Amino acid sequence: MRCHFSISIQIPVNFACLKFGKLGGDWCLMVDGAPLLSCSRETRCDMLANHIEALIREGASQIKSRIEERELALATSQRILSDLEVTP
Repeated sequence: MRCHFSISIQIPVNFACLKFGKLGGDWCLMVDGAPLLSCSRETRCDMLANHIEALIREGASQIKSRIEERELALATSQRILSDLEVTP
């Protein structure tokens, strides 16, 4: 089981999409698939001031779900191993 998470997060923002994900192999913030740094100053300010918290909360929610999935998989595998050890 891997010890890290690689998640891409996106949220709808007005008529656009704010995303944290990989672009060309590098992680970055994007708006509609373009790097946030290439957007206008107004767009960058709006995204960071008004929407970054929602993006972080969505990421935290996804990570929590992945941790719960892994905990369930680990418990299931431990139960299966325990059953196998008991079986003659």
